[in-house]
Amino acid sequence: MKHFFAIFLILVTVFPHLTGAEKCALFLAGPSMAGEARRAFAGLKLPPGVRFRMIPDASNNALLQAEIARADLIIANGLVLEFRNALAEAPALEKKKVYLLGSKSLRNRMPEKLLRYSVPADETVAAYRAYPCAANLRNLVLYIINKEWNLALNVAPPEKMASAGIIDPFSGKVWLDAAAWFAAHPGKADCRGRVAVLIYGASAAPEKAAFLRPLVNAFAKQGVEAICFFGDEIRLIREFLLDHNGRPRVDGVAAFSFKFKAGLSPVMQKALQDLDLPVVNALTLYRQTTGQWQESAQGMNSFAVAFAMIAPEVSGLIEPTLLYGREVLNGEAVFVPFHDNMTRLAERMSKWIALRKKLNRDKKIALFFYHPEGGKQDIGASYLNVPRSLVSVCRALAENGYKTGGAEKYSEKALTDRLISGVRNVGQWAPGELEKLCLAGDVVRIPFEQYRKWFAALPDAFRQAVLREWGPVENARIMVKDEHLIIPVWQAGNVAILPEPMRGYAGDFQKMYHSATLPPPHQYIAVYMWLRNVFQADAAIHMGRHGSQEWLPGKQLGLSAACAPAVLGGDMVNLYPYISDGIGEGILVKRRGAGVIQAHLTPALGET
Repeated sequence: MKHFFAIFLILVTVFPHLTGAEKCALFLAGPSMAGEARRAFAGLKLPPGVRFRMIPDASNNALLQAEIARADLIIANGLVLEFRNALAEAPALEKKKVYLLGSKSLRNRMPEKLLRYSVPADETVAAYRAYPCAANLRNLVLYIINKEWNLALNVAPPEKMASAGIIDPFSGKVWLDAAAWFAAHPGKADCRGRVAVLIYGASAAPEKAAFLRPLVNAFAKQGVEAICFFGDEIRLIREFLLDHNGRPRVDGVAAFSFKFKAGLSPVMQKALQDLDLPVVNALTLYRQTTGQWQESAQGMNSFAVAFAMIAPEVSGLIEPTLLYGREVLNGEAVFVPFHDNMTRLAERMSKWIALRKKLNRDKKIALFFYHPEGGKQDIGASYLNVPRSLVSVCRALAENGYKTGGAEKYSEKALTDRLISGVRNVGQWAPGELEKLCLAGDVVRIPFEQYRKWFAALPDAFRQAVLREWGPVENARIMVKDEHLIIPVWQAGNVAILPEPMRGYAGDFQKMYHSATLPPPHQYIAVYMWLRNVFQADAAIHMGRHGSQEWLPGKQLGLSAACAPAVLGGDMVNLYPYISDGIGEGILVKRRGAGVIQAHLTPALGET
């Protein structure tokens, strides 16, 4: 009899279907893990009497609740809020085994009921979870089933992911030795420069890293080689991006990372200072679909501010650029490339690289000063002496080998007089002043015919908004004379000194200057088109708080290629001396105007 009961117990454990007690295992993947999960469990065979089900997402709540109620063992992506809520609401949870996969801080966010009845991850579960490739997900499930039901399944040990390295998103090949990789890949002779694209290690599985292919191709079209790195940011800088002499191996960085670490850490500060390269904040949508972003006036949602903006800004990352949307297809989250934004980023990064390599005497700089409504007495900025600052900048440029055409010799008063007499905006109410301005000689005349060609090449959505507000260029009334758009500009060697163009005329010019809905008029557009297409400025410097480009219509976070600040800024590097107490408006400069801020103090006050 003893032997009979022993055999019965074995049969019940190994072949539960003989007693009708089918065991049910459920894997809740979530969109971020669904693709790997499908690959992991394709063809999965478990012993008779063991039922396995994978649910990719929480879109079908009825199915989700039914499968949770039926399951004896549940392995869930705990980072999915809908899964946590569904489990917390499930009856008889105490009779089930629940494993939640997630970060160390996940338990702090779990409902009390779920916290009470979930199984803490052991070291082996954590090792599988650390590298969620298909093989590890498959073996994770087998390991937990073995642990709970003692089925003696064949389980492979966890595959370990390299903590840092280089990955080819086309072949999936990984290199762990930076010096060896760079020695074997000296670069093409016609390469204009190299950009490091940084991703987190969790995205370094070959199937996941494939999302980088369109970005790499966009850089290649600009003659720039993109090299993809994964892993901890500080380690990548120290061991991969800097050579043994401490010199950078690349010319710029586009980082999808830096979202969880900020430059407040002295170690991070030192690493970034040693790297001494422009690091662009590369963005993807998170907790938001592409359609939701497109329909939103704000653009990226509020979660993106905390998750994707603040820490990178503290670290000194620049030009936040949205490169990928996100869609859920068949339960799987997939990246949707924004090709226009990728092209714009590649063009801007190419300009940053060129600035580092160009001789100073060949660089062309546009110097903007605040002058929104016309008139003769309003050249200034927020607590900044603009004429004196222009003199200082021109002298510093000349001392460093820039061609400043004699502007560096002007005194503050002489420069001020020249700007007032011939380099300023003129309101529609003073046609005689425009005539005098044209006679003074510091103007550029853009024929309507030429402007139409530039305008036709701009994004359609932007053009339609301009035409609805202002009509065709023939209807233009701002800074127009004899079918020409007039641009006041003092060209001093390779430096162009000019006022910020006006956003409108008459009425409340201050309101227009800050308007988030009023499209720029034709002369405003012509200023930026001339700087980019004729003068060919490498960089613009906006002298003080604040200009108006960053206030133009478009999304607030995660601009599209048709948003006005992006359309007009183009590939010009944007440098911006800005008062240190202007935090709120300075954020617009960073996030909308692609501006790199150099903060200056408020003036000292004293009694005389």
